[in-house]
Amino acid sequence: CPCPGIMELLGIRFAPLNTPLDRRLQTLAACCWFITLGFGPTLSIVFTIYVVLFTQWYLLALAYLAWIWYDRDVCNKGGR
Repeated sequence: CPCPGIMELLGIRFAPLNTPLDRRLQTLAACCWFITLGFGPTLSIVFTIYVVLFTQWYLLALAYLAWIWYDRDVCNKGGR
């Protein structure tokens, strides 16, 4: 239906251009949140590998990884 105020490109209907800035910022925040959930774990693993292999901060990264390994079952043993 050719409705006024609705833009369509390649079958995707977009919001009108007069949408308030608050609404657009909310949409941007939701988009950023979903991107973080989708790519965050992969990026953190890649970044950790990079830090361990190519920077002078490898000892800190290895200590943190050791702590994660040591602390993995604490929740099942009554801690935190």
